[in-house]
Amino acid sequence: MDGKLLWEKEFGTDFTLNFHGTRSTPVVVDKHIYIESGMGAVYCLNAENGEQVWSVDFIEDLGVDSVLQFGYAESVLIDGDNLICTPGGKDNNVVALNRFTGELVWSSKGFGGPATYNSPILVIHNGLKLVIAMSAVSIMGIDANTGEMYWRVEQTQRNKIHANTPLFPNGKLVVSSADPTDNSGLVQLQLSEDGKSAEVLWRNKKFRNLMGGIVKVDSCIYGSAYMKNDWQVFDWNTGEMLVQNKEISGGSIIYADGLFYCYAERDDEIALVDAAPDKFEIISTFEVPLGTKEHWARPVIDDGVLYVRHGDALMAYSISSKNK
Repeated sequence: MDGKLLWEKEFGTDFTLNFHGTRSTPVVVDKHIYIESGMGAVYCLNAENGEQVWSVDFIEDLGVDSVLQFGYAESVLIDGDNLICTPGGKDNNVVALNRFTGELVWSSKGFGGPATYNSPILVIHNGLKLVIAMSAVSIMGIDANTGEMYWRVEQTQRNKIHANTPLFPNGKLVVSSADPTDNSGLVQLQLSEDGKSAEVLWRNKKFRNLMGGIVKVDSCIYGSAYMKNDWQVFDWNTGEMLVQNKEISGGSIIYADGLFYCYAERDDEIALVDAAPDKFEIISTFEVPLGTKEHWARPVIDDGVLYVRHGDALMAYSISSKNK
Protein backbone atom coordinates (compact mmCIF):
# COMPACT_ATOMS: atom_id res chain seq x y z
CA MET A 1 0.00 0.00 0.00
CA ASP A 2 3.06 2.28 0.07
CA GLY A 3 3.67 1.93 -3.68
CA LYS A 4 6.60 -0.50 -3.62
CA LEU A 5 6.66 -3.11 -6.39
CA LEU A 6 6.18 -6.61 -4.91
CA TRP A 7 6.29 -8.61 -8.16
CA GLU A 8 5.48 -8.29 -11.84
CA LYS A 9 4.41 -10.85 -14.42
CA GLU A 10 4.26 -10.70 -18.20
CA PHE A 11 1.26 -12.53 -19.66
CA GLY A 12 -0.08 -13.00 -23.16
CA THR A 13 0.24 -10.36 -25.88
CA ASP A 14 -0.32 -6.66 -25.26
CA PHE A 15 -2.87 -4.74 -27.31
CA THR A 16 -1.06 -2.27 -29.60
CA LEU A 17 -3.48 -1.58 -32.45
CA ASN A 18 -4.69 1.69 -30.87
CA PHE A 19 -4.70 3.25 -27.42
CA HIS A 20 -1.82 1.07 -26.29
CA GLY A 21 -2.06 -0.54 -22.86
CA THR A 22 -4.29 -2.43 -20.49
CA ARG A 23 -8.05 -2.01 -20.39
CA SER A 24 -9.33 -4.51 -17.84
CA THR A 25 -9.26 -4.19 -14.06
CA PRO A 26 -7.97 -7.37 -12.36
CA VAL A 27 -10.37 -9.20 -10.06
CA VAL A 28 -8.82 -10.72 -6.92
CA VAL A 29 -10.53 -13.61 -5.12
CA ASP A 30 -8.66 -15.31 -2.30
CA LYS A 31 -5.37 -16.57 -3.79
CA HIS A 32 -6.19 -15.90 -7.43
CA ILE A 33 -6.09 -12.91 -9.78
CA TYR A 34 -8.34 -12.93 -12.85
CA ILE A 35 -7.67 -10.59 -15.75
CA GLU A 36 -8.79 -10.24 -19.37
CA SER A 37 -6.28 -9.01 -21.95
CA GLY A 38 -7.00 -6.54 -24.72
CA MET A 39 -6.31 -9.33 -27.22
CA GLY A 40 -9.19 -11.41 -25.83
CA ALA A 41 -7.85 -13.96 -23.39
CA VAL A 42 -8.67 -14.60 -19.72
CA TYR A 43 -5.84 -15.44 -17.33
CA CYS A 44 -5.87 -16.84 -13.82
CA LEU A 45 -2.72 -15.95 -11.88
CA ASN A 46 -1.42 -16.81 -8.43
CA ALA A 47 -1.96 -13.69 -6.30
CA GLU A 48 1.19 -14.26 -4.26
CA ASN A 49 3.71 -14.45 -7.12
CA GLY A 50 1.87 -13.90 -10.42
CA GLU A 51 2.46 -17.39 -11.80
CA GLN A 52 -0.13 -18.47 -14.37
CA VAL A 53 -2.65 -21.10 -13.27
CA TRP A 54 -4.65 -21.31 -16.54
CA SER A 55 -5.72 -19.25 -19.54
CA VAL A 56 -8.51 -19.33 -22.12
CA ASP A 57 -8.19 -17.59 -25.50
CA PHE A 58 -11.42 -16.29 -27.05
CA ILE A 59 -10.27 -16.85 -30.65
CA GLU A 60 -8.40 -20.14 -30.28
CA ASP A 61 -10.57 -21.78 -27.61
CA LEU A 62 -14.03 -20.20 -28.00
CA GLY A 63 -14.28 -19.59 -31.75
CA VAL A 64 -14.48 -15.80 -31.80
CA ASP A 65 -13.74 -14.40 -35.27
CA SER A 66 -11.47 -11.50 -34.37
CA VAL A 67 -10.32 -9.11 -31.65
CA LEU A 68 -12.51 -6.08 -30.96
CA GLN A 69 -11.59 -2.83 -32.72
CA PHE A 70 -10.43 -1.16 -29.51
CA GLY A 71 -9.46 -4.33 -27.65
CA TYR A 72 -11.33 -6.29 -24.99
CA ALA A 73 -11.93 -4.08 -21.96
CA GLU A 74 -14.34 -5.88 -19.62
CA SER A 75 -13.48 -6.85 -16.07
CA VAL A 76 -14.57 -10.45 -15.54
CA LEU A 77 -17.41 -11.33 -13.16
CA ILE A 78 -16.95 -13.92 -10.40
CA ASP A 79 -20.01 -15.87 -9.19
CA GLY A 80 -19.03 -18.55 -6.69
CA ASP A 81 -16.89 -21.08 -8.57
CA ASN A 82 -17.71 -19.50 -11.95
CA LEU A 83 -15.99 -16.77 -13.93
CA ILE A 84 -18.36 -15.04 -16.35
CA CYS A 85 -17.18 -13.06 -19.37
CA THR A 86 -18.38 -11.94 -22.81
CA PRO A 87 -16.27 -13.23 -25.72
CA GLY A 88 -18.96 -12.19 -28.22
CA GLY A 89 -18.78 -15.24 -30.46
CA LYS A 90 -21.71 -16.61 -32.46
CA ASP A 91 -21.85 -19.74 -30.31
CA ASN A 92 -20.04 -18.54 -27.17
CA ASN A 93 -21.46 -15.05 -26.78
CA VAL A 94 -21.46 -15.05 -22.96
CA VAL A 95 -19.76 -17.88 -21.06
CA ALA A 96 -19.13 -19.17 -17.56
CA LEU A 97 -15.76 -20.82 -16.88
CA ASN A 98 -14.73 -22.76 -13.82
CA ARG A 99 -12.56 -20.19 -12.06
CA PHE A 100 -10.15 -22.85 -10.74
CA THR A 101 -9.56 -24.72 -14.02
CA GLY A 102 -10.82 -22.54 -16.90
CA GLU A 103 -13.15 -25.31 -18.12
CA LEU A 104 -16.40 -24.27 -19.80
CA VAL A 105 -19.41 -24.51 -17.42
CA TRP A 106 -22.10 -23.02 -19.66
CA SER A 107 -22.35 -21.01 -22.85
CA SER A 108 -25.03 -18.59 -24.01
CA LYS A 109 -25.44 -17.73 -27.68
CA GLY A 110 -27.23 -14.59 -26.59
CA PHE A 111 -28.32 -12.74 -29.71
CA GLY A 112 -25.09 -13.50 -31.53
CA GLY A 113 -23.90 -9.89 -31.54
CA PRO A 114 -20.20 -9.03 -31.18
CA ALA A 115 -18.83 -8.16 -27.76
CA THR A 116 -18.51 -4.61 -26.50
CA TYR A 117 -16.38 -2.88 -23.85
CA ASN A 118 -18.25 -2.84 -20.55
CA SER A 119 -18.43 -5.42 -17.78
CA PRO A 120 -21.27 -7.84 -16.90
CA ILE A 121 -22.96 -7.58 -13.52
CA LEU A 122 -24.68 -10.13 -11.28
CA VAL A 123 -28.09 -9.33 -9.79
CA ILE A 124 -30.61 -11.22 -7.68
CA HIS A 125 -34.18 -10.25 -8.52
CA ASN A 126 -36.95 -11.88 -6.46
CA GLY A 127 -34.82 -14.99 -6.02
CA LEU A 128 -33.67 -15.25 -9.65
CA LYS A 129 -29.91 -14.83 -10.14
CA LEU A 130 -29.25 -13.01 -13.41
CA VAL A 131 -26.20 -11.96 -15.36
CA ILE A 132 -26.79 -8.59 -17.03
CA ALA A 133 -24.44 -8.46 -20.00
CA MET A 134 -24.19 -6.38 -23.16
CA SER A 135 -23.18 -7.03 -26.72
CA ALA A 136 -22.53 -4.34 -29.30
CA VAL A 137 -26.29 -4.16 -30.00
CA SER A 138 -28.08 -5.56 -26.95
CA ILE A 139 -28.74 -5.51 -23.23
CA MET A 140 -29.30 -9.13 -22.14
CA GLY A 141 -30.71 -10.89 -19.08
CA ILE A 142 -29.14 -14.35 -18.70
CA ASP A 143 -29.70 -17.07 -16.10
CA ALA A 144 -26.52 -17.14 -13.99
CA ASN A 145 -26.80 -20.87 -13.33
CA THR A 146 -27.59 -22.19 -16.82
CA GLY A 147 -26.73 -19.49 -19.38
CA GLU A 148 -30.31 -19.31 -20.70
CA MET A 149 -31.08 -15.88 -22.15
CA TYR A 150 -34.47 -14.70 -20.87
CA TRP A 151 -34.68 -11.28 -22.49
CA ARG A 152 -32.95 -8.83 -24.79
CA VAL A 153 -33.43 -5.08 -25.29
CA GLU A 154 -31.85 -3.41 -28.29
CA GLN A 155 -29.22 -0.79 -27.42
CA THR A 156 -27.15 0.63 -30.26
CA GLN A 157 -24.12 2.85 -30.82
CA ARG A 158 -22.72 3.63 -34.27
CA ASN A 159 -19.18 2.49 -33.34
CA LYS A 160 -20.50 -0.49 -31.36
CA ILE A 161 -19.14 1.00 -28.14
CA HIS A 162 -20.88 0.42 -24.81
CA ALA A 163 -18.26 1.13 -22.16
CA ASN A 164 -20.41 1.91 -19.11
CA THR A 165 -21.30 -0.85 -16.67
CA PRO A 166 -25.09 -0.96 -16.02
CA LEU A 167 -26.64 0.11 -12.71
CA PHE A 168 -29.24 -2.09 -11.01
CA PRO A 169 -31.06 -0.92 -7.87
CA ASN A 170 -34.53 -2.08 -6.81
CA GLY A 171 -35.49 -4.04 -9.90
CA LYS A 172 -34.65 -1.25 -12.33
CA LEU A 173 -31.69 -1.28 -14.72
CA VAL A 174 -30.02 1.84 -16.16
CA VAL A 175 -27.62 1.80 -19.10
CA SER A 176 -25.78 4.81 -20.52
CA SER A 177 -24.60 4.93 -24.15
CA ALA A 178 -23.81 7.71 -26.62
CA ASP A 179 -25.71 8.01 -29.88
CA PRO A 180 -28.57 10.15 -31.20
CA THR A 181 -30.52 7.06 -32.30
CA ASP A 182 -33.89 5.69 -31.21
CA ASN A 183 -32.28 2.86 -29.22
CA SER A 184 -29.43 4.59 -27.44
CA GLY A 185 -28.73 7.26 -24.83
CA LEU A 186 -29.57 6.91 -21.15
CA VAL A 187 -32.24 4.23 -20.71
CA GLN A 188 -34.05 2.71 -17.72
CA LEU A 189 -35.54 -0.79 -17.83
CA GLN A 190 -38.01 -2.41 -15.45
CA LEU A 191 -37.64 -6.13 -14.84
CA SER A 192 -40.78 -8.21 -14.57
CA GLU A 193 -41.71 -9.79 -11.24
CA ASP A 194 -39.99 -13.06 -12.16
CA GLY A 195 -37.06 -11.31 -13.88
CA LYS A 196 -37.62 -13.16 -17.16
CA SER A 197 -38.64 -10.11 -19.18
CA ALA A 198 -37.84 -6.39 -19.23
CA GLU A 199 -39.43 -3.26 -20.63
CA VAL A 200 -38.21 0.29 -21.28
CA LEU A 201 -39.57 2.83 -18.76
CA TRP A 202 -37.88 5.91 -20.17
CA ARG A 203 -35.06 6.90 -22.52
CA ASN A 204 -33.07 10.16 -22.62
CA LYS A 205 -31.57 10.37 -26.13
CA LYS A 206 -29.88 13.74 -25.57
CA PHE A 207 -27.44 12.56 -22.87
CA ARG A 208 -24.39 11.02 -24.54
CA ASN A 209 -22.16 9.46 -21.92
CA LEU A 210 -19.87 7.05 -23.77
CA MET A 211 -17.46 5.82 -21.11
CA GLY A 212 -17.22 7.95 -17.97
CA GLY A 213 -19.77 5.99 -15.97
CA ILE A 214 -22.76 7.17 -13.98
CA VAL A 215 -23.62 7.10 -10.28
CA LYS A 216 -27.02 6.82 -8.61
CA VAL A 217 -27.46 8.51 -5.25
CA ASP A 218 -30.95 8.55 -3.75
CA SER A 219 -33.35 9.89 -6.39
CA CYS A 220 -30.79 11.09 -8.93
CA ILE A 221 -28.26 9.97 -11.55
CA TYR A 222 -24.96 11.86 -11.91
CA GLY A 223 -22.59 11.81 -14.89
CA SER A 224 -21.05 13.74 -17.76
CA ALA A 225 -21.29 14.00 -21.53
CA TYR A 226 -18.41 12.48 -23.51
CA MET A 227 -15.52 14.84 -24.37
CA LYS A 228 -17.47 17.95 -23.38
CA ASN A 229 -17.56 20.38 -20.47
CA ASP A 230 -20.96 19.10 -19.42
CA TRP A 231 -21.84 17.47 -16.08
CA GLN A 232 -25.50 16.70 -15.46
CA VAL A 233 -27.92 15.56 -12.76
CA PHE A 234 -30.98 13.52 -13.78
CA ASP A 235 -34.17 12.47 -12.07
CA TRP A 236 -34.00 8.69 -11.50
CA ASN A 237 -37.71 8.18 -12.11
CA THR A 238 -38.08 10.17 -15.34
CA GLY A 239 -34.64 10.70 -16.90
CA GLU A 240 -35.25 14.46 -16.91
CA MET A 241 -32.16 16.66 -16.57
CA LEU A 242 -32.31 18.72 -13.37
CA VAL A 243 -28.90 20.46 -13.18
CA GLN A 244 -26.08 21.19 -15.61
CA ASN A 245 -22.50 22.36 -14.96
CA LYS A 246 -19.98 23.24 -17.71
CA GLU A 247 -16.98 24.34 -15.63
CA ILE A 248 -14.81 21.23 -16.16
CA SER A 249 -14.54 18.61 -18.88
CA GLY A 250 -16.42 15.35 -18.68
CA GLY A 251 -14.90 12.13 -17.41
CA SER A 252 -15.31 9.42 -14.81
CA ILE A 253 -17.17 9.84 -11.53
CA ILE A 254 -17.19 8.08 -8.16
CA TYR A 255 -18.96 8.85 -4.88
CA ALA A 256 -17.91 8.61 -1.23
CA ASP A 257 -19.09 10.11 2.06
CA GLY A 258 -21.57 12.50 0.51
CA LEU A 259 -19.27 13.97 -2.16
CA PHE A 260 -18.37 13.20 -5.78
CA TYR A 261 -14.87 12.83 -7.23
CA CYS A 262 -14.88 13.77 -10.93
CA TYR A 263 -11.83 12.91 -13.05
CA ALA A 264 -11.83 15.33 -16.01
CA GLU A 265 -10.51 13.46 -19.04
CA ARG A 266 -9.26 16.56 -20.90
CA ASP A 267 -8.27 18.90 -18.06
CA ASP A 268 -5.64 16.79 -16.23
CA GLU A 269 -7.48 17.37 -12.97
CA ILE A 270 -9.79 15.88 -10.38
CA ALA A 271 -12.60 17.90 -8.88
CA LEU A 272 -14.31 17.45 -5.52
CA VAL A 273 -18.01 18.13 -6.09
CA ASP A 274 -21.04 18.71 -3.91
CA ALA A 275 -24.06 17.72 -5.99
CA ALA A 276 -27.74 17.13 -5.32
CA PRO A 277 -31.06 17.38 -7.18
CA ASP A 278 -30.68 21.17 -7.20
CA LYS A 279 -26.91 21.74 -7.52
CA PHE A 280 -23.56 20.66 -8.94
CA GLU A 281 -20.94 22.77 -7.16
CA ILE A 282 -17.17 22.35 -7.46
CA ILE A 283 -15.53 22.61 -4.04
CA SER A 284 -11.91 22.27 -5.16
CA THR A 285 -9.66 20.75 -7.82
CA PHE A 286 -6.13 19.41 -8.04
CA GLU A 287 -3.90 18.61 -11.01
CA VAL A 288 -2.85 15.07 -11.92
CA PRO A 289 0.88 15.68 -12.47
CA LEU A 290 2.18 12.31 -13.71
CA GLY A 291 1.45 9.96 -16.59
CA THR A 292 0.66 10.48 -20.27
CA LYS A 293 -2.20 10.37 -22.78
CA GLU A 294 -5.82 9.53 -21.93
CA HIS A 295 -7.29 10.07 -18.47
CA TRP A 296 -9.66 7.12 -18.67
CA ALA A 297 -8.93 4.92 -15.65
CA ARG A 298 -11.52 5.10 -12.88
CA PRO A 299 -10.20 6.46 -9.55
CA VAL A 300 -10.56 4.27 -6.46
CA ILE A 301 -11.00 5.22 -2.79
CA ASP A 302 -9.95 2.95 0.05
CA ASP A 303 -9.46 3.78 3.72
CA GLY A 304 -9.14 7.52 3.20
CA VAL A 305 -6.81 7.28 0.19
CA LEU A 306 -7.68 8.21 -3.40
CA TYR A 307 -5.77 6.16 -6.00
CA VAL A 308 -5.40 7.62 -9.49
CA ARG A 309 -3.91 5.87 -12.50
CA HIS A 310 -2.82 7.89 -15.53
CA GLY A 311 -1.02 5.89 -18.23
CA ASP A 312 2.06 4.34 -16.64
CA ALA A 313 1.77 6.33 -13.40
CA LEU A 314 -0.08 5.42 -10.19
CA MET A 315 -0.63 8.09 -7.54
CA ALA A 316 -2.14 7.98 -4.05
CA TYR A 317 -3.67 11.02 -2.34
CA SER A 318 -4.78 11.41 1.26
CA ILE A 319 -8.38 12.61 1.39
CA SER A 320 -9.04 11.92 5.06
CA SER A 321 -8.05 13.99 8.08
CA LYS A 322 -6.90 10.82 9.87
CA ASN A 323 -4.13 10.35 7.28
CA LYS A 324 -2.61 13.78 7.89
